Amino acid sequence: MSSLDSKNGKAEIQVVPGKEESISFEDATFDAVSASSVLCSVTSPQKSLEEFKRMLWPGGQVCLLEHVRSVHWLKDPVYDTMKIIENFINSEKSYDKKN
Repeated sequence: MSSLDSKNGKAEIQVVPGKEESISFEDATFDAVSASSVLCSVTSPQKSLEEFKRMLWPGGQVCLLEHVRSVHWLKDPVYDTMKIIENFINSEKSYDKKN
């Protein structure tokens, strides 16, 4: 969950652990749900999508970012570029580590 401080524009984010098929928020809690590299990692992508829908207000939006290769060959360069960026972000030489 997060809240936005209107004075300085910063969000306060609270991480809540849980399982994707039974997230501990009430129905219609959020106006948006965002998930990155989730559906390729969970045991039941369908249940995850149902949970996202359940947590959304009517008319809410879901934003998904997944990293699986497309069946269309023209999209392969996009996937390859995303993998390079992902590897850079996850590398041991991350810019936010203090040495």
